Amino acid sequence: MGIKTINLTKVKLDLVPALSFQNDQKGTPFDNEFLFGGGAMEVLRVMLGPASIFEQQLPHYRASNERDYYGLGFTLGFKGMVTKSIGFDIA
Repeated sequence: MGIKTINLTKVKLDLVPALSFQNDQKGTPFDNEFLFGGGAMEVLRVMLGPASIFEQQLPHYRASNERDYYGLGFTLGFKGMVTKSIGFDIA
């Protein structure tokens, strides 16, 4: 569920809001601490041709009850088809 800010034939831009609830044990100072917060993710897709797509994702989040817990990610990818049944994905 998100907002399609650009929805053209060859270019799509989605903004997706998020809520998070988390309690992990990963060897960090936040272990056994219930964290809640929110964030968003931006997804840009550009259709380069009938069988190839460039995709960029930018997720970010922050815990509202622990100001030192936040993150930002960035992913670039390319998806293409070699034949009708064989494709590849580079990220």
